[in-house]
Amino acid sequence: MFNRIAILSGIVLVSTLLLASPPALGQSASDCSDAWDDSAASNTCDQPTFSYTSVTLTTGNCTIETNCLTGEWDLSSYPLVQEKQANSITVPTASVEHLENCSGTLKIWSC
Repeated sequence: MFNRIAILSGIVLVSTLLLASPPALGQSASDCSDAWDDSAASNTCDQPTFSYTSVTLTTGNCTIETNCLTGEWDLSSYPLVQEKQANSITVPTASVEHLENCSGTLKIWSC
């Protein structure tokens, strides 16, 4: 009887672990932030907010929300300021460092 309880407890534990969605190993929103700092877009966009979603045990996606310079000037203000465009983009964590600011729109690799 004790063996049956131990086996059933083990099965329940393994099932719970398999069905849970743990964060990707070694990845988090701080990985999104670190990769952002290495991107070309970080030089022309405001400091973003990040969220991280795991896809598998070893990969995940970063959602980045920020405002980026468009290259246009707001002529109604003094002193003149460059216009910014709001962005919200979700990309694989490995792609964050390849983000570019394309006239105010975030894109991967190039415009």
